[in-house]
Amino acid sequence: MQLEDNNEIEIDLRKYTKILKKRKKPILIVAIVVAALTFIVNLRAPKLYEADVVFIIAANPAIKADLTGKIETFDMPNLSVGTYTKLINNPFMAAKVIGELSKQDGSFSKLTPKDLADMSSLRDMPGTSLMELSVRYISREGAVIIANTLANAFIEETGMLGDMPRTQELFAEKLKNWKNNLENAENNLRKFNASSKLGVLDSKVSNVTFEIVGNEDAVRYLASAIKENEQLLVQIDDQLKEQQPRLVTNKSITDDQFLQQLSKDITKEQATKLNSLKVSNEELNPVYMNLMQRKVDLILEIANDKGKLEGYRESLSSLKKELDAASKELSAEKIQLEQLNREVDLSKDTYKLISQKNDELSITYTKDPGWVKIVQEAYASPFPVSPRIKKNTLVGGLFGLLLGIALALSLEYFGLNEE
Repeated sequence: MQLEDNNEIEIDLRKYTKILKKRKKPILIVAIVVAALTFIVNLRAPKLYEADVVFIIAANPAIKADLTGKIETFDMPNLSVGTYTKLINNPFMAAKVIGELSKQDGSFSKLTPKDLADMSSLRDMPGTSLMELSVRYISREGAVIIANTLANAFIEETGMLGDMPRTQELFAEKLKNWKNNLENAENNLRKFNASSKLGVLDSKVSNVTFEIVGNEDAVRYLASAIKENEQLLVQIDDQLKEQQPRLVTNKSITDDQFLQQLSKDITKEQATKLNSLKVSNEELNPVYMNLMQRKVDLILEIANDKGKLEGYRESLSSLKKELDAASKELSAEKIQLEQLNREVDLSKDTYKLISQKNDELSITYTKDPGWVKIVQEAYASPFPVSPRIKKNTLVGGLFGLLLGIALALSLEYFGLNEE
């Protein structure tokens, strides 16, 4: 039984080998095309250079005093990479770094704190007290400048944290500044709410929108009514062509009531002769007159509806302009309100954070805290770290080869089914 299974596997492998040999040309074409596309995409992708700075971090004894006055000496633990990363990505520090970079090169002024956080990363070296700061940028020189500036700001920030009295002063100063910022932000928000026309504008937009909808309905109704009346007017004109304005009637003279009274006094022979006399008479055609009256009424109604329609259209145009102006003003007010609310929230969060840190510093006194020192200044390889054209092209070629094989097997499978 085992031999039969092996023979079946060998037959299947031979079959697939024949298929691949038969379809080797399209397989190679697919692989080459995918590799070429990968090469072109990577060739056109922006090149990124990486600059690395190495820090050494040491921890020293510290003294902690609690609220009861008890003093305890202990070794300060090394802070985690996440803690230092948070410090590097601090908005205050990012703004300071961007300011320093802008002084060196005006092109850096377009950077934002988020850009700085996205292009930088910090990692520790296991088993050592070393950490490596990496910065990726579109130019080698720019990566080196950013890495050195960020490293110096990081050293300065950690150095200030190491000086407890100075740190307390800085936190107290920042706490005072952000308290003022919070008060100013809240005052600005109150002033805005007091003078804001948000409610009025919102109501105006709703009312004007309602009027526009009503006018559009009226325009549609009048346009439809005018069209129907114009069609009816055409029908009346067709009917008028078939009618005469006047009708001519021939009546016997004896049909006249007055003459009938006179005929009582004449002989039978005279009455017979009189009866043979005919009188022609013209009368207005009542059907024609009715159609004319309807035509006049329709013409007046159409003219009236067209006047109303023109008025509604002018009103609609005016309302749309009014709505556009009110919508823009409302949007501007909402954007301003959102900005003011963000400023208040940011000021509250920052004030709360600095207040907590200030409280912690009031309880814990560090005699000689950990310090950070640069052991290797920023260096960037002359070769970009991204994109890796050779590697990516090779991977693309391998993927194209697998895709070509799958395509060849699919074509063979469907080809066999067709046979």
